[in-house]
Amino acid sequence: MKRRTVARLIAILLLGYGVAFLIVSGETSDMARYRTLSRDALLKDLASNNIGDFDNAFFIGLMIVGATAFLVDGIAFIVMIAMNRISPPPRPTATPIE
Repeated sequence: MKRRTVARLIAILLLGYGVAFLIVSGETSDMARYRTLSRDALLKDLASNNIGDFDNAFFIGLMIVGATAFLVDGIAFIVMIAMNRISPPPRPTATPIE
């Protein structure tokens, strides 16, 4: 497998690990807040958060995908530098011309 592919896979795993931590911490705090609300207050809060606007959802999704692509390439670049520092790639050997 090529070094660039390995670097991208490592970058995706690191980014996924970080996003998982963000999602879990957000869900935990939301559930703690939801448990303190009454039924009517809970329904009102859920209705205000779930608007269902396609244009905004598309724009936010596009920004998230773009940011993810740039982050993966940036982290892959850093991982590639670290990999090359730890184990330099083999130099191509030149064959003598006869």
